[in-house]
Amino acid sequence: MNALVTGPVHLDFCRENFVEFMYKTKAELAKEFKINPEKPWVLFISSFTYVGMQKEQLDLEVKAVGQGLLDFAKFSELSKQEIVSWLRKLSYDYPEHEVIYRPHPSETRDEELIQMTKAIKNFHVIPQYTIKQWITA
Repeated sequence: MNALVTGPVHLDFCRENFVEFMYKTKAELAKEFKINPEKPWVLFISSFTYVGMQKEQLDLEVKAVGQGLLDFAKFSELSKQEIVSWLRKLSYDYPEHEVIYRPHPSETRDEELIQMTKAIKNFHVIPQYTIKQWITA
């Protein structure tokens, strides 16, 4: 065989032989964020980069990318509303699970998510650490 199997290099750091010295364990994350380590964790990795973006920033993005971005931003807003309602239902229907919402770094303060973390014991919004950290835990 003359071909090599390759993939994204950054994902190599998720391999088992790197995990133990590069990332925190599930127990360490649980302690830091007061999450029950004995319950199954449901991780939602958000990509709602344009939801809640300041108008000035969105205008700059539209100038660079084009008017189609406004449609995408609106679609993202509607998608986030629907997904957040699913996560709320999931949290209430499965209290034996910990539901973790990992926002995209560009997501701004979201009052609905803040209220959910206060009202729903097993729902958490945690922006800290990389996606790889959460996946490997």
